[in-house]
Amino acid sequence: MQPSRRIWIGVIALYAALTAVYCWPLLRAFGSRLPGDTGDPGLNTWILWWNAHALPLTERWWNAPAFFPLRGAFALSETLLGLTPLTSPLQWMGASAVVSHNAAYVLSFFLAALAAHALARRLSGRHDAALLAGIGFGFNPYRSAQVFHLQLLMSFWMPLGLLALHRYVEERRTRDLVLFGACWLFNGLTTGYFLFFFAVLVAVWIGWFVRTWRDAIAIAGTIVIASLPLIPWLAGYSAHQAALGLSRNVGEIEYFSADLSAIWAVSPFVWLPSHWTFAPRPEGELYPGAVILVLGVIGGVLAWRGSDSDTAPALASSPLRRRLTLVLIACGCLAGLVALASSFWGGWHLSVAGVSITTSRPYKSVSAAVWFFAAAAVIQPRLIDGWRRRSPLLFYALAALVMFVFALGPLAKAFGARFLYAAPYAWLMQLPGGHALRVPARYATLVGLCLSQAAALTFVRLARARSSRVVVALLSVAIALDGWVPKLKTELIPSAVDLAGLDAQAAVLELPNADLYADTTAMLRATSHGRPVVNGFSGYQPPHYAFVQQGVRDFDASVFPALTRFGPLLVLVNRGSDDGNRVREFVEKLSTASLARNLPGESVFLLPAAPADPPGNAADGPLTIRSITALDTNERAAVLVDQDEGTFWTGTRDRSPAGLRIEFQERVTISRVELDLGPETVAYPEGVQVRAFDGSGSAPAIVWEGGTAGPAILAALRDPVRIPLALDLVSRPATDRLIVTFETNEKVAWRIAEVRVYGQQHASPAGH
Repeated sequence: MQPSRRIWIGVIALYAALTAVYCWPLLRAFGSRLPGDTGDPGLNTWILWWNAHALPLTERWWNAPAFFPLRGAFALSETLLGLTPLTSPLQWMGASAVVSHNAAYVLSFFLAALAAHALARRLSGRHDAALLAGIGFGFNPYRSAQVFHLQLLMSFWMPLGLLALHRYVEERRTRDLVLFGACWLFNGLTTGYFLFFFAVLVAVWIGWFVRTWRDAIAIAGTIVIASLPLIPWLAGYSAHQAALGLSRNVGEIEYFSADLSAIWAVSPFVWLPSHWTFAPRPEGELYPGAVILVLGVIGGVLAWRGSDSDTAPALASSPLRRRLTLVLIACGCLAGLVALASSFWGGWHLSVAGVSITTSRPYKSVSAAVWFFAAAAVIQPRLIDGWRRRSPLLFYALAALVMFVFALGPLAKAFGARFLYAAPYAWLMQLPGGHALRVPARYATLVGLCLSQAAALTFVRLARARSSRVVVALLSVAIALDGWVPKLKTELIPSAVDLAGLDAQAAVLELPNADLYADTTAMLRATSHGRPVVNGFSGYQPPHYAFVQQGVRDFDASVFPALTRFGPLLVLVNRGSDDGNRVREFVEKLSTASLARNLPGESVFLLPAAPADPPGNAADGPLTIRSITALDTNERAAVLVDQDEGTFWTGTRDRSPAGLRIEFQERVTISRVELDLGPETVAYPEGVQVRAFDGSGSAPAIVWEGGTAGPAILAALRDPVRIPLALDLVSRPATDRLIVTFETNEKVAWRIAEVRVYGQQHASPAGH
């Protein structure tokens, strides 16, 4: 056997052993536990199960059986299509969805380490240096923070893709472009985050390493061809999310951006560095490991000084460039001093010739300082010389810094204080789909990838001759301990439920559904019984399910007629989670519910499909409303709330207004009152009463009264943007005025964005 082959076998065996030790708690319970908990891992297990049971990109596939009866449920989260070549065949051969998830999870560590090792071996020419990169990336501390997110752990496509690019520019073999194209495609199909994030790193890589138009066109063409299969996938996402009115707001993206201090914050799962690092905030555990970080910084300094090359001399700096550098540095220092002064003593405002200059916002001055210093660095001969030599060490050291800057999100902050006016991630958000990526901090994976390569190359420069095995072993152990999890956290999956023999057309609703773990329990059980479930958990929550949850919490029986309009329903009540048997008694009292089965821990009730609604009167149409007046609890006129996003009516139980008075131009016959709730699903009235005046002077008659969760569910399914709450009146009163009053809890306001009334106009004008 050739020596090089023996070395590779040893490398593979080492990473396999490290993976086995790291994942040992999971390996001992491979089919009965999930890593971390049953939240996101439960969701991902269900996704992998559905990928094995539906043809990808078909309408049936998009209409996955969760959040019943919602259409397009698979567009609410990652689809993990990049994992199907592994996980689907396992399930077709009889493995459970949990086993397929855990197989991919365990392999993610081994493959990440091996791919990073292969890339570093290509760049450094040495296995000892590559070992540091393999351990540093495959068992990076950041991976422990993402124990719940299989799609982020499956990051080996990126170092493998970079390896293919390096080989191509050096040897120009078509097979390397094919490998890169496959990595690009499967990396994107695995997670949308890495599709966008890796594209930034590849763009920077091309700018640094590619020198000919031929190579640039070949790589760009490969990216275009490899992206073609992504078009229907992205188009499906776009169409279904647009139909559901889904989008990320800037506040979410800012919340999940990394703070500058995150580089020294580690997941609590990692024991050793938790003694000297900061406590992390959500998605803020970007600590890459002290050894890797120190080696990367040293490498950056060495490469900047030109010490990463034995032959190439640094370019001379011209007097003009030196003077320009001094000017830029001076301007940067001045802007920094202005920011410091305005932070302590407040800013000042100056207007000259119509040009306004203000320093009241220190982060703007800091931004100016950063850009001045960056410009001074860009024009340095050392950077130009490193680019001319295509220095891998300088590239990966600088790329790690660039990726970290992107991790800071659109508003870069340090210890909670903003210090940049518009960080580079804000540019990424301007691209199509850029607003869908709500966690910029996940750039940490690319930071770790670049730092691991820089560390390996730094080691080669520091140990010019082949280093002793003792030094390599000590560094390897130190890097491994820096990211080691003493005992991988795992969680027992819920037991399956026996629904065999019950109505085959019935969907399942598991109660109580108070948190995401109850919902993912229902989804995990669905991988066994195969039925659609009303429960669901995903990256987005569809509006109708918020009303299902709130309605059950309020014991609003209107939830069930709304759901059974779409077919029969099996309601499974978990007695162990049902405090005081309240939920069981609530379901038991439903007039249409019958006990279908008593299981050891659950009671299963069957609700038959509700009859279809009778057809409406074709003559009914929108009625002309003369005025709408907000009323207080004494039915006197109250203040109308007017905010920037538009006019609406809102109120709480202990604050006016409490209802609305609707007056018409003439006497009308009413068949429906429609109230638009808008996208704020939390702010909905939990109960509504509609009263109509008959013109005789007597008290108004109640023509509609009840809980609104059911109508809200139907409204959200019909139009998830407006959510038009439809109150169909049975008595069809003739009136000129309606009083609509709302019931809500003391903490959450009700909110009505628009009011419409349907019916028929009368010929005679109304009297008052």
